[in-house]
This record gives sequence, C-alpha cells and structure tokens, in this order.
Amino acid sequence: AQLTALFAASVDYSIREEDRARLFDGPAENNVRLARAWGAQPDPQHIEFTTVASTGPDSVEAMGVGTFRSMDSYPVGPMSFVRYDNQWRVPRDIACRLVGAFDGPDACR
Repeated sequence: AQLTALFAASVDYSIREEDRARLFDGPAENNVRLARAWGAQPDPQHIEFTTVASTGPDSVEAMGVGTFRSMDSYPVGPMSFVRYDNQWRVPRDIACRLVGAFDGPDACR
C-alpha cells in the first residue's frame, strides 16, 4: 500500500511540484523539473502494487496491476524503489530514463 500511494502521489499534478520532488531519491531541489515532467500526464494510469521483493538492503521491486481509463487491467512491473533518507522513493535514474524518452533530457539536468 505504501508503494502504491508513493507512485500515485508522484504522478498527481494536484500535489505541488516541490512536494513531489521529495518523492524521488536525491536532494529535492535537484528533482523539481523531473517532478514536473514525471507528473505531466493529463490522465495518468492507476497502479496498484500487489507484490514486493527485496533486491538489496535499500531497494525493492514491486509488481502489480495497472488500469487506464476504461481499458482492461494489465500487469505492471517490476518497478524499482529505493530507500533514501530512510523513506521509500522513486529512483531518479529510472524516472529520468522514462521521462527522457518522452520529454527530452532537460528534466534531469
């Protein structure tokens, strides 16, 4: 449930960019542009993570089910999460790769 809420908040444009920037690993001040690009989805998918496996002392991979509009649900994952400042976060490097594929590399400079 914690990873589901974390991911949902990271793409929730109603949450201030500065607050969403804290949901990625690394200093929040370096993540504001990433948070803006990552959350810029007019109708984001909803993901419910159902299984989590440890991949190291400060990392996990989660798998679950995604839904988008009225489409049938579909499998999601594995998606990595990392511990930063004793909190689970979306890995900045993975978010940068995904955002870079759609929005260019500027979000992660």
